[in-house]
Amino acid sequence: MLKTFLKDHYNLEVSEITPLAIGADPNAAVYQVDSAYFLKLHRGNFNHITLQVPHFLQKQGVKRVVAPIPTQSGELYTQYENAIAILYPFIEGKDGFTVNLSAQNWVDLGETLRQIHKLTIPNLRQEIYTPTGETLFNHIKQNQTIIRLLISYAQSRWRLIILSNRQSDLRHT
Repeated sequence: MLKTFLKDHYNLEVSEITPLAIGADPNAAVYQVDSAYFLKLHRGNFNHITLQVPHFLQKQGVKRVVAPIPTQSGELYTQYENAIAILYPFIEGKDGFTVNLSAQNWVDLGETLRQIHKLTIPNLRQEIYTPTGETLFNHIKQNQTIIRLLISYAQSRWRLIILSNRQSDLRHT
């Protein structure tokens, strides 16, 4: 049934679909489709911007972003039974949560963030919300906390990389 679905919506001739026991989304089932694709079937609430942003970034030339593959009709997802179906290229490897990033990984991440920061981002939101008063204060306070945590994490990782490089340099002298 999934093979017919993929043919109808993505024009793919599929020989093998393998369920994968990975992912942090309890509302999703994921599959490897042949060796080239990753299919996610998501049930429940779904925020379309999670597909629009990576698609936009990829179209702007940001290479290290994995965006969904559009359907034949150009949509970033489609309906499959009672789920949202999203097709991605399959990338073999481990995620950044299960392996430590190398010094080169951090350089690549920095380069990707530089590319993103240079872009002019259009307004992709469907609604307009302007917090005021106490709500605005709480929003700023929450974001400051998140930003401080991210900076602290990045600084600690950077210190580890520098220490590792120094220890490596000492071993080679």
